[in-house]
Amino acid sequence: MNSDQSVPIAVRVGTQNADPGVAHPVVDATMGAMGGAASIYGPYAVKNVTGKGKGLSTIVVQNLAATPVDMTLTFTPLGGGSPTTFNKTGVAGKSSWDFDSRFQNGNAKAVPQVLCGATASPGCLANGEFSFVASTNTSGGTLASVVNVVGDVTGDTTLAQYTPVSAPSTTLYLPNMTRTLGGANAWTTPTYLQNTTASQATASIEWRRFSDQQLLLTENLTIPANASVMVDPRQRTLPDNTQFAVKVTSGTSLAGIVMELNFGDGDGAMAYNAFAPIQSDPVPANKTRFQGGVTTNTGAPAANVCVKVGSVPNCTTITASDGSYSYELDPQFAVSYTFHYLVNGVEKASQTINPPYSGGTVVTLPSVALTP
Repeated sequence: MNSDQSVPIAVRVGTQNADPGVAHPVVDATMGAMGGAASIYGPYAVKNVTGKGKGLSTIVVQNLAATPVDMTLTFTPLGGGSPTTFNKTGVAGKSSWDFDSRFQNGNAKAVPQVLCGATASPGCLANGEFSFVASTNTSGGTLASVVNVVGDVTGDTTLAQYTPVSAPSTTLYLPNMTRTLGGANAWTTPTYLQNTTASQATASIEWRRFSDQQLLLTENLTIPANASVMVDPRQRTLPDNTQFAVKVTSGTSLAGIVMELNFGDGDGAMAYNAFAPIQSDPVPANKTRFQGGVTTNTGAPAANVCVKVGSVPNCTTITASDGSYSYELDPQFAVSYTFHYLVNGVEKASQTINPPYSGGTVVTLPSVALTP
């Protein structure tokens, strides 16, 4: 599914196998991909490994272009090692490559169907845990993907899904990490951090407790080139039955996902993508973005100040908690804009900005200190 319209859309995809009579009902959901890239990164994939939240992975890679592209999937063992690459030529525009790690060349629909063994062989991935990169070298090619982590056959079948990362970042936020939250077999969140570069990475990880924001642990972690590592809260000196907010920083770009696992009965597995810092929306070509900030006379950020432009009667743009604000205005009018700063309806300061302005650009206004 894709939208060729200018109107933004959001997509949530639900997957379930929970009909009456199903021995092990499973259900999961993931968000649609916000965008694509020529290379996208999957921090975790698995083939025939037992354990909650493991099992096997199917990977669906979509060609977002309107014309055919060639694709590759390159798997690297968890913790580093020799890569294994699979190729798919001529994937039609807007269509997908459905890769099932259990079968030769990932093709579960082949006739005859060829099931792979436990060790690597031509066209077959060995059993194990991996990270992967899906890529295309076709000019104009752009990919998006979803990964299904389907539980093993040892009893408690599970399903978890995530979308591979199109824009790795040197900073990642993991807003909900837990260690045995609710009991010894309750929710624990191993995360998988993928180094998306060909050089070894060193990541710094900060663990802060939800209840009081206290920094409980800072650690440095080495991640081999082009590989993922698992970070398990149970393997660290952290308190049980606790939630954490985690920040990861690195000198090289990373991708990450968090697996949320409950080791009791049933489908106790979910996943979410680590979050990169929020990026500003691009400025439309027919607008100029004016942005600035206000402070108190002591230099502290002045929150909830109303900012209006010119003689507009109503003041509706309120500064954020850090004193920042932004306006998008039409640059074709070669006029001066006067920004007025009001507190409780009373103007405390103003400043005037003069043309020329250009569309698609940002003008940063000088910070304004408000008098009492």
